[in-house]
Amino acid sequence: MSRASDPASLAQELEQAQNRITWADSGELDDQHPITTVTYFDDVIASAQLDLFAAELEYHLAEYCRELDFTVIAHDRASWLAEYNRNDFSASHDHGTADIAGVYYYQTTGDDGNIYFERPGQEHTSLAFTDLGDRFEMRPVEGMILLFPGWLRHGVTKNTTDDTRKVISFNIWFDRTAWIKQQLGPGK
Repeated sequence: MSRASDPASLAQELEQAQNRITWADSGELDDQHPITTVTYFDDVIASAQLDLFAAELEYHLAEYCRELDFTVIAHDRASWLAEYNRNDFSASHDHGTADIAGVYYYQTTGDDGNIYFERPGQEHTSLAFTDLGDRFEMRPVEGMILLFPGWLRHGVTKNTTDDTRKVISFNIWFDRTAWIKQQLGPGK
């Protein structure tokens, strides 16, 4: 889970930021994402000065990339806060050209809707993963951060409780020019 900061400090930072942010009604969103409230910042992490969370995300991004044998390079980020109230859900979607997408659960009971991942097409799978089925569901845990490929289709099941789940979601795009320079080596 967390390393750069303890979950309680992160939740406090996010709650304080949430109180300073104007939320928009999901009526402005499309039918595929009926979430009650969501922010409309390009990068709420930067705009709300979520320094603890930014450090936490960078730590986990480095760990995730290390597992992929990929060195973290310059990158851009988009991020937003979302609340899931009773009957809210998010239909299956992907994050387009984002290299990495993710979510951090800072308020959840674990019973307020699961995130699910759909099995990728044949071009993204291998024999080792054929027994996983077409969909993998994961119960949210407060303080949990998930990172996954931006192309991976996923969604959130309906919140059937009276509890509100609060998350910060994000996309990461790596700088292609920096990556090419890294591959060519020094002085190239």
